[in-house]
Amino acid sequence: MLGKCAGWAIRILGTTLKINFVDHSGYAAKGDTPVLWSLWHNAVFVMPYVGLNDMVMRDVVVLTSASKDGAVLENAVEVCGLGAVRGSSSRRAVAALIALRKAIKAGKDVCITPDGPRGPKYEAQPGIIKMAESTGAPIVPVRVKSRAWM
Repeated sequence: MLGKCAGWAIRILGTTLKINFVDHSGYAAKGDTPVLWSLWHNAVFVMPYVGLNDMVMRDVVVLTSASKDGAVLENAVEVCGLGAVRGSSSRRAVAALIALRKAIKAGKDVCITPDGPRGPKYEAQPGIIKMAESTGAPIVPVRVKSRAWM
């Protein structure tokens, strides 16, 4: 229930955001190549809103942890029309890797936070690189920049 409420909060609060989506790679506009969306962990709640409004309709799954927090995030992203794969480097890593590879093979995009919830903050761990190597999917970095109203 908490995840569903969080998902609706993301959708409602997201309407107050001014989002400028710039796709330098051209992959979002094409929509024919599955990609690995890479964004820092502290920006993960912006991605569903960007996906709802500024990207070509793409089928996206988000890697969430196998913890209780991951269950909340899974329910939140489902409200926004995204799928989820549960797992992390410390829990259910092999199952998550297999599920993510299947998603990419099925033509779905995958959204990964390479610095993960444990950090270190803004330091990419090797998982996303390994996923790109094993699937051939390109990594598309996402930068989220914000500023206060004042």
